[in-house]
Amino acid sequence: MIALLFTASLAMAHGGEDHAAPAAAHTVLSEDAASVGAASSRFEAVLRVPIVPVGSETEVTLLLADFATSAPVEGATASLTLSGPGLVQAELGSAGPPGLYHGAAALPGYGDFAGALIVTPPPESGGVDLLSVTGLHIAAAEASGLQGASLWAALLVNTGRIAILVSIGLLGVLVGWLLGRRQGATVAAMLFALGLGAMSRRVKAHGGEDHGEATTARAAPAGSSLSLPMDGQFLVGLRTAVVARDGFQDRAPALGRFVARPGEAATLGAPVSGVLVAPSGGFPSPGQAVRAGDTLALVVEVPSTADRAALAQERGDAATRMAEAKAALTLAERDLAAIDALGDALSERERVERRNAVEVARVAVRESVAAFASFAGGLTVPVKAPVSGRLGAISARPGDQVEAGRLLFRVVDAAGLWMEADVPERLALGLRPGALARVTPAAAPDRELVATVLDAGQEADPATGAVRLTLAVDAGELGLLPGMGATAWIGRGGLRDALIVPSAAVIDSNGTRLAFVKTGPETFEARELHLGGRAGSSWEVHGGLAEGERVVIDGAYTLRSIAGR
Repeated sequence: MIALLFTASLAMAHGGEDHAAPAAAHTVLSEDAASVGAASSRFEAVLRVPIVPVGSETEVTLLLADFATSAPVEGATASLTLSGPGLVQAELGSAGPPGLYHGAAALPGYGDFAGALIVTPPPESGGVDLLSVTGLHIAAAEASGLQGASLWAALLVNTGRIAILVSIGLLGVLVGWLLGRRQGATVAAMLFALGLGAMSRRVKAHGGEDHGEATTARAAPAGSSLSLPMDGQFLVGLRTAVVARDGFQDRAPALGRFVARPGEAATLGAPVSGVLVAPSGGFPSPGQAVRAGDTLALVVEVPSTADRAALAQERGDAATRMAEAKAALTLAERDLAAIDALGDALSERERVERRNAVEVARVAVRESVAAFASFAGGLTVPVKAPVSGRLGAISARPGDQVEAGRLLFRVVDAAGLWMEADVPERLALGLRPGALARVTPAAAPDRELVATVLDAGQEADPATGAVRLTLAVDAGELGLLPGMGATAWIGRGGLRDALIVPSAAVIDSNGTRLAFVKTGPETFEARELHLGGRAGSSWEVHGGLAEGERVVIDGAYTLRSIAGR
């Protein structure tokens, strides 16, 4: 029992670690890995080397990102060569998540290392790149003599503590003898537990890493440095953009909506009151492509009471015409049949006329029958597509009773779009047709479309004071639809050279505009910005940033939470 307690106490004194295993080199006096960052104009990297005993093999980890965007680099290979207390060489290949590479190397010794990292990206990404690696310091693990001294010190300390535990156990036995078997056992167990707990707390202070008070995170002021490991950046999808100078033009914002171009959309209503029926090709469905002239539906007119007498008269006239046409056909066919009996008594001309008379009579019969049939079922009016496009709204179905003018179909061709936008009258002055504009769709706020002012407005709305503009928009392949909202940024004045920052990088923090600047592979800095005007997805920068710096455009709110802002 005493031997068992001795073994457990000794293990607790060293943090519960198994010092016979290879992990014994990871002592509490040194970090478990060395890390260093490197960068070139194309890539930035973080190299991590776990600390193992000299001569042992270690797994080198490389995190590789694009320098400008901070996106993880996929499909690359890398060769590492370091010199220092010895030579370290490793071939690194992709493993697992994008941007993560591994390779094996032997650790020749402890100390400072420097060298080069050769990155070979995929063929479509360009040629080989070289990154200089300096300042990699691999600290020695805790010396074996110190380990031995610590071991003997722990042995002596714990031997004394075990003696105390034994004394507590004997005291429990004495108390048990005085109080009785059951109560004495309970008291002895409580005393032993108290002694063991006190000893374990002391041991934890020595080997359990509880060496100080926990620190409380504080909000980082502007200009302070923040850290986020590169694998954490990959996880949250952090991305950056390079601050650059470009032509900037003051732009007036105008809210509006996309509309179909004239001649590329049509609203179809019922031509007459009646019952809607499907055409011979079937009733169309929303989204179906149609061509100009296609019959979409038929409306069978139901006449009113006042028209029924006239309709009956017309139907009677149609029946009379049909009977006359059939009688004429019978007479013409009889004359044609008598040609052979008359022989040479008929000229060739008379023979041709009798044959033509039969054909004319047959056509007249067909037309009269069709006219009479139309009166039998009512007047049928087709509804045809006036333009080619796709069907949007369909507000009626076959069998519905529809009134004249009721909306039936909407045909839209969204291949080309216009935009109608309202601008305040004070901003409308000076706008002319042909002015360039940028349009930000509400459905795609990260995209910016090129537009041209077609009509700068002919009058202002007296109720709102707004002037309606019409712009032609190059929508590309976004699939925008008429009726969607957007903001147009319409240029005013000339272009000027300015420092530009993407609007996605600007954060409003309690009235202060900030941006997070990436200062190293895993370090960032919060900067307070002094901004000028805004044009679509860009701001003009008057202070706080320098050309060539990288600002965070995705993942900024993660850094904001780390900074406590």
